[in-house]
Amino acid sequence: MKQRCLIVGIVLVALCGAALAPVAAQDGLSVEEQAALDEVRATFEDFLALDTYSADLEQVITQNISASFEGEDVALEQVVTGEGEIQIDLTGEGEYDNLYMTLEQTIEQMLVGAGQEEAATIGPIMIEMIIVADRVYVQMSGEELAGMVPEGWVDVTEDASAYPGMEAFNFEQMLAMGSGLEADQLDALLSSVTGVELLGEDMLGDVAVNRYRLTMDPAQVLEKLGVEELSAMFESNALPFDVTALVEMIYTDEDTEYAFEVAIGVDDGVLYEHVQSMSTDIVLDSTVFTDPSLAGMEMIMAQETMQHFLFHSFNEPVTVTAPEVVE
Repeated sequence: MKQRCLIVGIVLVALCGAALAPVAAQDGLSVEEQAALDEVRATFEDFLALDTYSADLEQVITQNISASFEGEDVALEQVVTGEGEIQIDLTGEGEYDNLYMTLEQTIEQMLVGAGQEEAATIGPIMIEMIIVADRVYVQMSGEELAGMVPEGWVDVTEDASAYPGMEAFNFEQMLAMGSGLEADQLDALLSSVTGVELLGEDMLGDVAVNRYRLTMDPAQVLEKLGVEELSAMFESNALPFDVTALVEMIYTDEDTEYAFEVAIGVDDGVLYEHVQSMSTDIVLDSTVFTDPSLAGMEMIMAQETMQHFLFHSFNEPVTVTAPEVVE
């Protein structure tokens, strides 16, 4: 049952990170909130007009999964931490932005069940990704991965089976859903914002910034992005549950919270920092699982996701090229 818990957890991570995009305004905001939101929106519009940018990335994901199946109870606690960098070139000829990303990730796990406790540390694992000309290339390395994954770059756009578990993802659809920072998608998310808070002025290094926190209604986000579009990020025949039902649970559950914070330069209006966060606590009963061998399983999943971007090197030269892939 441990593997089943891990599969569901990985999908939950992807879903909670898929739609964390900037949004604009909603009726019912105060004058002060609307003014703050207008500034945030204008800042994102300027940001989207850049040719290139880079960002330092920090990621923290905390998961607690408990499952009951055929008289056995299992609990999995894991914390995923990662640090890396992203370089973006918005001037490429492809439909999607060219990207180079590195992420060094470590996973701390504790599995309790069947009278046993098992603690494990996985990593650090280095993940590299290149997106160029609408193709997705991945390279992974780490001691635990020796002999399990290819040595070198793999084109995973249409077939990710070279990496265990990655075949569950539809990368072409993930590219489409991951383009939420495009200008033509901002208006589609206007009604998702439920509150705007001005956190005050602060110093980010030697730059004075204003900090804002925006909260959103996850159900409205789902309505705007589309449950079918989000569900299509995954290959349903490779997963043991109803992906659409899981998506709806995550975004419509009353315990799901969805927000982001931004830091905007006081003097130049530049977006310097973006922190995305989402938390959810859902119960999956046997109706969600489509694999007949899991009939009767019940699962509770609680997760908090945080992704922190520090932007820099605006309009500095960025070159992203397709790597030489392994045969």
